[in-house]
Amino acid sequence: MISIILASHGRFAEGLLDAVSMIVGEADDVIAMGLFPGDDIEAFNEDVVKKSLEMGAADGVLVLSDLFGASPCKASIMCLKPEVREKIRFAAVTGMNLPMALEAVTSRSYMDLDELTEHIVNIGKEGVRNLNAEFAGLFNQAQ
Repeated sequence: MISIILASHGRFAEGLLDAVSMIVGEADDVIAMGLFPGDDIEAFNEDVVKKSLEMGAADGVLVLSDLFGASPCKASIMCLKPEVREKIRFAAVTGMNLPMALEAVTSRSYMDLDELTEHIVNIGKEGVRNLNAEFAGLFNQAQ
């Protein structure tokens, strides 16, 4: 099974993991890692790489981070170094949201790492909806 790391600023990753657990139950091989004010960014980068290597099952590790270009994202990019990738199968996706995290946890047992990565990117995009546009006439029609 693919291992998953949720990496974020503050407690966002913890909150996502808590929400995933509330909806689908406790998930094995899924951890949350948060970067907090005053934390050493290099140490955070090293921790993400270390956890990826520790969790690196044969099926791989997927790291979801919160914000493109920010420190948690950069930490996941460190796992793309050849010396890490020669030890584990690895994928990283940024812009994580609850639909992505849920889908990653529930689909990782029957998709390979590449399939799962593409799938959750699509799920993440589909999860963003303009409810005003989709339901604009809902209450006006009821009158």
